[in-house]
Formats: sequence, structure tokens, C-alpha cells
Amino acid sequence: MSENIFDFHIEGDHLSPSTMSYFELAPFLQAFCEAVEAEGRKRGIQVNLGENSVNLVHIDEGSLLLKYIGRSEQMMGLLASIVSAFTFSYTGTPAQKTIDFVKSTADLSKRNGYTVSCFSPYISQHPIKLADKDYQPPKYEIQTFKESTWIYGSLVSIGGKTTPTAHIVSIDGRNITCKLNKDLAQKMALQLYGTVLHIIGEASYEYNDNWILNDFIIHDFSVMKSTGIVQAVQSIKPYLVEKYNSIDDIDSHFRNMRD
Repeated sequence: MSENIFDFHIEGDHLSPSTMSYFELAPFLQAFCEAVEAEGRKRGIQVNLGENSVNLVHIDEGSLLLKYIGRSEQMMGLLASIVSAFTFSYTGTPAQKTIDFVKSTADLSKRNGYTVSCFSPYISQHPIKLADKDYQPPKYEIQTFKESTWIYGSLVSIGGKTTPTAHIVSIDGRNITCKLNKDLAQKMALQLYGTVLHIIGEASYEYNDNWILNDFIIHDFSVMKSTGIVQAVQSIKPYLVEKYNSIDDIDSHFRNMRD
């Protein structure tokens, strides 16, 4: 028996070829394929879903068997990680698509009274139950961090009865909702639809396959003044001196940049 075999077994009293529709099974299969792809990206493993597909092997009264054949030991390790996301012993944070697959499996089980299990000799010599009608997905540890930083952008709305919020469109096009105190909100309101602001505050991030800005608390701001090109170049000149002084052939450097 190949260790690269991975089976899904779905059981239920009301499961049969006539009751298990494509619309019931498709979200589960799609969520699984997306989880495999996401965990692959997370680990730097290229996943070709055309070569790594799930096949329906058998369906009868009360049971359904799906088979997935991994192409490498790396792929089987990836599948083992997805399986571990169903347990409360998982350390760290799974890829968001893996969390979505866990929820999709839980929904399928709860909605129909099914028990979903998997089997792979690579992972265990015994079937592993993933979910049944009473299964509750784990609450995963969310990775976060905070930093003092700044935003350059324009104020497009501001308000709030108890906790004021300011809606900023950054110069790179992001829409950012920020919190601030009432005194600062009154001052900032004067800049509504005005020029670009330099906004200083504390940013909070959450990790969801990549770091995403979750919250921003404004501590202060200033209005950016418009300057001509000469003044702009003069203002950044001190920061460039050290860099360009270390270049032996400045003409060749700029010629290469143009090319």
C-alpha cells in the first residue's frame, strides 16, 4: 500500500447516492483544494491542483469514499498539517483557507448528521475522525503585533458619538479606519477633504496568511505642505549623500537605471 494515499470517508444514516448532491459535496471539495494550495504557498511548495485532485471512489447507502493521491512526501506532510488543524493541539495559526476547510467540514457534518474521517498510512495506521454533528472547531491562536508608525493620506469622513473614528484614504489607495480621541477629532475634522495629512499613531496587525492592518489609533497629525520640485529635492538630499558617495561611477549607475 502506498503511503501517499489519503482517503476521506463520510458516513451518515441518511447518506445515499440519491441524497448526496453535488451542491452538498462541492463546497467541501473546493475548500479542501484551496486549503492544500494555501498550505503549499505557506511552505514554499508548488501545488498543481490538476495533478493533486480528489476522486470519488465509492458511494453507497450510508457511506462515501473519496481518494486523494499525493505526489510526494512533502505533499503528505502538508496534508498532515491540514488534518492537525482539526484538533485542539494545533500550535500556531493555520492558513486561512485551512481554517475555512475545517469550518466547511464542520458545517457538512452538522447539517446532515455525517461523520467525516480520513485515513493515510503516512499520518496514522488508524482512521482519524475529523468532524461529526457535535464537532466544534478549535479557536486558533491569532498572531498579532503592534508598532508606532505613520500614514500619509486624506481624511474622507470623521464622526462617532462615543468613540470617534476617522476614515483615511492613504496615498497608495488603502481605506483605513482609525480611532482617535474627541479633542483630536475636532481638530482633524477641519481637514476633511483637504490636503494630504501626516498621521502618527499605533498600528495593530493580525496574521492571516500575511500581515493585515487590523487597527490604527491616531496620536497626532500634521498637514503636509505643498513644495516645488527644487525644495523637495533639497529636503531629501542629506539622506542620499551617503548612498551616492559610495558609488564609484555615478554616470554608469544612472545609465543602468534608465536601461
